[in-house]
Amino acid sequence: MADEGVQREPIVIPAAEGSVPVIVAFRGVGNLHKGYFRTPDLVSGLGEGLAGCVDDSAEVLVAWDSEKNLGTILLHTVGTQLRCRPLPTQAGFDTRPLQRIGQTLAAYRDGVSSRFDLRIAAFRTGVRVLRGTQVCDVWFAGQFPPDGSTMSPCMHLQGHEVCTGNRHDGVTELTIDEDATRKALASCFTP
Repeated sequence: MADEGVQREPIVIPAAEGSVPVIVAFRGVGNLHKGYFRTPDLVSGLGEGLAGCVDDSAEVLVAWDSEKNLGTILLHTVGTQLRCRPLPTQAGFDTRPLQRIGQTLAAYRDGVSSRFDLRIAAFRTGVRVLRGTQVCDVWFAGQFPPDGSTMSPCMHLQGHEVCTGNRHDGVTELTIDEDATRKALASCFTP
């Protein structure tokens, strides 16, 4: 979960009124593809879509893992920066408040894919929350390519995968039976 190898770009796309500034960070992404992901109108669309869901600026980490042959686009938040949070329910967490973020990340991924490289359509999208000693990653899933409206029932907590269903299914509620998992997610998502 460490930020080893993450290259944070010094450029922050200025936010238009009603948007947040966006920092695009990279891990394992070549220079040509970095340029694709930095396309100003696509990054501005991120800022507009994430407005109201994050405080301050939004950091989006684009990563390529050549060993797993897996690309990811992850909204990276720290502390209480995330404003659109899953809501606790009797069974777990209602993930519908994350839909705006998911749809924004999906539109960004799809924009880069349709303009430059169709393989980018396979990149996973998600949200990472670093809060105190907790690290929670939740992923968007559903029919390929996921449109950001549903979550995967598999998440990463402290770097360990926890699944409450089929990883490719899209759900709007994370149903969690185990108290430790519920507490870990609550520590990331409770204001």
